Amino acid sequence: MTIRKLKRSTWAKIIIGAIVVLLLGLSPLYAEYEKPIGENDLPVNALTFLQEHFPNDKVAFAKVDNDYFCRSYEVILSSGAKVGFRRNGEWASVETKYNHTIPPGIVPQQINEYLQTHFPNTVITEISRDRKEYEVELSNSLELTFDSKSFFLTDYDD
Repeated sequence: MTIRKLKRSTWAKIIIGAIVVLLLGLSPLYAEYEKPIGENDLPVNALTFLQEHFPNDKVAFAKVDNDYFCRSYEVILSSGAKVGFRRNGEWASVETKYNHTIPPGIVPQQINEYLQTHFPNTVITEISRDRKEYEVELSNSLELTFDSKSFFLTDYDD
């Protein structure tokens, strides 16, 4: 049988098969992976943040997370604190260990004032943010959620 005599359905099967093989061959290029990196491989904004808010800490470990088309960074400091950064180096989350407090310059003033008024004997042990909200965890294990624009309390979990 010559190439010209193949039926249309056979050609369609060949083309679909070739596309599937091509896509399967390219999928590892876009797969999710984590890779340890050096401190100098972090974005400039991340390095500036660490120097400003954790001047006495050293980077113990850093890694880049590639989740298909999204890149993020995670840093563990010598104090045990973990800091997550977005691809541009803006902080996304900060977590401390052993009830150490989050450095005050990280937490918006309105949230700090609310916490000083309503929870004066606690410290912030974890904070994360996205476009919509800030989530704060206190040393008494209470989790509070604040709107990122108005800084009003929107939710809590005990």
